[in-house]
Amino acid sequence: MPPAASSDPATDQQLAQIKQDVQKTVQDLKDYTYDQKEEFFKTIQGDIDELNQEMSQLTAKIDRASDAVKASAKPRLDSLQVELSKLNIEVDEAKTATESIWGDAKIKVQRAYDDAKQAFHDMADWVNQQPTS
Repeated sequence: MPPAASSDPATDQQLAQIKQDVQKTVQDLKDYTYDQKEEFFKTIQGDIDELNQEMSQLTAKIDRASDAVKASAKPRLDSLQVELSKLNIEVDEAKTATESIWGDAKIKVQRAYDDAKQAFHDMADWVNQQPTS
């Protein structure tokens, strides 16, 4: 069995930055009032776009890996995609939220974002632990 890949410093730095960004985003999202709904959705859409870009980079890294890693990654990627889909559903539902349910809708989006970001972190950590091809 080949040795596990050493941690990639660039990826480690990227993950540290992502974790920092998540904490800032969560705090930022909590601060949006109903009157700032449009700004909230611009912010969250930017975060979703960033997740999708990072997902593309992760997928490209997996594509360069061994067949065994690719096969093992498929269910993990599927699970990550499910979390991203849940996030998009919560965002879509929150867009129709009235002022009286805005707080709850915003919390659901925040939780879905946290879950998607955590799934991404877990996947990135797993990929970095896989043997190089």
